[in-house]
Amino acid sequence: MHGQRPCLLHGERGTVSSLKTGDTFQVSFSENPAIPLRWQVNASPGLAVINESYRVDLSIGDIFGMVGGSRGTKTWDMQVVQAGTWTLEMDQVRLNAAPGQSALVRTINVTIIATDR
Repeated sequence: MHGQRPCLLHGERGTVSSLKTGDTFQVSFSENPAIPLRWQVNASPGLAVINESYRVDLSIGDIFGMVGGSRGTKTWDMQVVQAGTWTLEMDQVRLNAAPGQSALVRTINVTIIATDR
């Protein structure tokens, strides 16, 4: 895919039907390192994570040290590696879950229908 990648953002659920094998796309979620919640991506075999990054969104409070943590954006660059119907599951998990407490906070699923080029 040439130019900017399609981006599936937090809260968007549904089907992406225009992708072909070899196409790339992004998944992005807000995250704050000061809060013990993290996003994890679980991809079906026809989808591959090719890069994972985190970008800090600085505010004036962050710059002057008035905030206890910097919010940012976690992004996964993904690629369709095989034609088919695939599920991309994004789980928000609690890092400090107590023993016996579920770490899973919520799950967002997106179905991707990929065709051969």
